[in-house]
Amino acid sequence: MDAAVGDVWETVSLMEYVILIIVIAVLALLAGGWLLFVRPRRGRISAPPAPPPPPPPVPATPSAPAAEETGEAGKPQATAGIIEIERPPPSAGRMVRLRARLARSQSSVGSALLNLLSRDKLDDETWDEMEEVLITADVGVARPG
Repeated sequence: MDAAVGDVWETVSLMEYVILIIVIAVLALLAGGWLLFVRPRRGRISAPPAPPPPPPPVPATPSAPAAEETGEAGKPQATAGIIEIERPPPSAGRMVRLRARLARSQSSVGSALLNLLSRDKLDDETWDEMEEVLITADVGVARPG
């Protein structure tokens, strides 16, 4: 009889450990979710949403009032919509922003890229050096020896 009671106590203590592990895992998942989704991120300032662009002015056509007077008010009138195409900023503006961000960088890769991009002329040799810097940062440098 003592052996059966001992087995029950071992099962109960094993179940307590399993429940404890599950509770710790759930708490860890909740804490990780809170860190990822709820906590505000440092360094990122959320800009207020841009106001919507004003609607384009609708040109007044002299025939529109005449159409309403003649009884064609039941027909839907087609309005000409203007499609606005979002254009990226000029490449000079992008280079200025890239250089400004690289200047704030504290890494050796950032400073090497800033030195290359700060040259007066970006020729093929400069692009080759930039490629070498990026590959070295990705793969690393093999130690001689």
